Amino acid sequence: RLPPAIGRDLVSISSDLHYLQVVTTRGRATVLGSLNHVESELSGQGVRLHRAHWVSLAHVPRLLKSERGWRCELRDGRRLPVSRRRIGEVRSRLGKDFVVEEPT
Repeated sequence: RLPPAIGRDLVSISSDLHYLQVVTTRGRATVLGSLNHVESELSGQGVRLHRAHWVSLAHVPRLLKSERGWRCELRDGRRLPVSRRRIGEVRSRLGKDFVVEEPT
């Protein structure tokens, strides 16, 4: 359901009520959908960080830990929050080499 102009190389998908904000390497689009459906369809390609965010593992260079909590840094420079509930799965999918301590 993505517009051909933005391609298919997914970076992240964020939920906003019944809509999904889809970001690819070539652009962004808003589509009708459910993050639960995305998570089940694309579980091999990425991981859900939070109730509102899914990311492609191919576009995550590091996972940041600070006293404020965990954030996932994407190759495009954005940082998305990782919930306490999901940090175990995110860390196991990314591996320990991806974790970086942020200075306070």
